[in-house]
Amino acid sequence: MDLTVNFLWKKIEEQAKKIVKAQRENGNNIVIYRDSEEIFKDNFIYYHSLIREKYMHRYYNEPIELDRHKMAAIIICSILKTNIIGIAQRTMILLEQNKDPRNAFRANEKLALDVSLSYMHEALKMDITKGRVLIDDPDMLDNYSFPKLLASSETTYEDVFCTELYFSKTYFELSPVCIANTLFLLEIHAYPSLRSVTPAHMSGASD
Repeated sequence: MDLTVNFLWKKIEEQAKKIVKAQRENGNNIVIYRDSEEIFKDNFIYYHSLIREKYMHRYYNEPIELDRHKMAAIIICSILKTNIIGIAQRTMILLEQNKDPRNAFRANEKLALDVSLSYMHEALKMDITKGRVLIDDPDMLDNYSFPKLLASSETTYEDVFCTELYFSKTYFELSPVCIANTLFLLEIHAYPSLRSVTPAHMSGASD
C-alpha cells in the first residue's frame, strides 16, 4: 500500500504543479498546500479500506485487488477530500465571481480527473498486455474521448464532470462507488470493443 500511495502522490504533485503554473499565468495566486501529501495518504487509505472491507466483502471472503475503476474513484475522492490546490491565503477553497457557483474554483476537480484517468488508462494497458482484458484494436487506446454533449457546443463533458464533482464535494457526499461506475461507463464509451476474460477483481473491470 505504501508503494502505491507514494507512487500516486508523485503523479499528483507533478500534475498539480502544472495546474498551479497555468493558474498563476492567468493571474490566480494559488498554491499546493504543504500538508497535502500526508492528508492525501490518510484519505486514500481510508477510502481504500472502506471499499475493500465494507463494499467488496459482499462478493469475496478474502482480500482482493480493487479494479481500476474503483482505484481511480478512490484517487478522485482522496484528492477532493484533501483539497490539494487552493488560494495562497488559506481562508477558503473557492474563487468565485459574484458568489455564482458556476464560476467556482475547480482546480482540484481537474487535478482529480486528470490523475485518475491517467491511472485508469495505464492500468488498462497493463491488463491488456497481461491478457486479462481484450480489445479489437489496441491502437484505439491512444484516442481516448469523452462523450459529446447534445445541448452545448462550448461546454465539454470534462467540464460537466468536474462541476458534478465540485457540487458533490460542496453540497452532498463523495461516493467512490458511484464515481467508479461513471468511470466504467466512460471507458466503455471510449473503447466499445473492450471485454474482460478474467474475474472483475483480477482484470480491473468494474462490477
